[in-house]
Amino acid sequence: GPVPGLPRGGGERALGLDWEVGIQRFGLRHDWIVQLANWYYAAAFLPVLVAAAVLVSWRAPQTFLRWRRIFALSLLLALAGFALFP
Repeated sequence: GPVPGLPRGGGERALGLDWEVGIQRFGLRHDWIVQLANWYYAAAFLPVLVAAAVLVSWRAPQTFLRWRRIFALSLLLALAGFALFP
């Protein structure tokens, strides 16, 4: 939700980047768009992410280990953020 004392979308609005809500409102009115986005995420995004991780772990194991730790830390911070600010 909104943070008290902070204008809603103030920074994004000032930069002309406050387009997400409009896109979501449009998409949520059309079930086929929601289904397409879900299928894209499951069928394209995740396999590409896994394939890239496998490729990097094979070609540059030390780099992979470093970025795996960074990704894990980022994931933990994101989970904490979602838990604290649902």
